[in-house]
Amino acid sequence: MFSDGVMNLIKKGIITNDNKNLHPGKLITSFCMGSQELYDFVNDNPFVNFLDVLFVNNPINISKIDRLVAINSCIEIDLTGQIVSDSIGDKI
Repeated sequence: MFSDGVMNLIKKGIITNDNKNLHPGKLITSFCMGSQELYDFVNDNPFVNFLDVLFVNNPINISKIDRLVAINSCIEIDLTGQIVSDSIGDKI
């Protein structure tokens, strides 16, 4: 998922994807969710490529990217480092 936080990092030049060996210089995602500013940013933007989730999440494709850095968000984290990214208690 591509969201406003990543968009802001791209606008600041922090994320460039210039050194990727698979789709260099492109942000690959399967969907985005966020503000109207985000939707305006991705509209006709050649930097952002929407591909099928079966491609984006395929471990074989992911393993082709040298020095991959993945960013995942979380809602809760405990003192042992366990992370929850889909719910708070019994609420999804």
